[in-house]
Amino acid sequence: MKEHIESVKHLSNIEKLNGTIIDLETLFEPCKDKYKPWESEGYIKKTIICLGYLNKERIKIYCCETLHEYNDLNKKIKNGVLTLQKPYYAFQHYFEKYVLKHNCELDIIFEGELNQHYYEKKENAINKLNISNFDDPFDGNGGMCMNSFNQGNIENVIKHNRSCLLKEYEILMKRGFRKINGNFIEKEITRFN
Repeated sequence: MKEHIESVKHLSNIEKLNGTIIDLETLFEPCKDKYKPWESEGYIKKTIICLGYLNKERIKIYCCETLHEYNDLNKKIKNGVLTLQKPYYAFQHYFEKYVLKHNCELDIIFEGELNQHYYEKKENAINKLNISNFDDPFDGNGGMCMNSFNQGNIENVIKHNRSCLLKEYEILMKRGFRKINGNFIEKEITRFN
């Protein structure tokens, strides 16, 4: 399993970040049934290959090098994710919440949703907010992680996850987040001061 750790001291306003941004990359089987984003069943056939987080100290990414390591990654996640500083943020928290639940048997509570509405694409948000691509090898297309992983190009999976974390940090700082109460997401944006 590969690990990537990097300082975030250079990020503007990092001292204002209270909590942790979490982002996953997965392998998945196409879902025959259509589910709403908040329906747990839509996330059952997704296997975590990469977990990254960003807090005020660091970016840390764990990435499987082969599919045989996914159980090791799930154990590492199960033993460590809930020790990260709260509150937790994600661009589309249902994805992270239910993939973690189905893979790691974790009931993680996210408090901040970074999208403006359920179906907003992250790339639309970064274009609207004039946010850098952060050298994303897939230009925001997370589905390409699966192809890269299957071809053995783990470095690009890590680079993509890193860029997602940095994009989500910039979205949080520039636009704020929507509060999550149980399974309900507020419409209003809460901004950092």
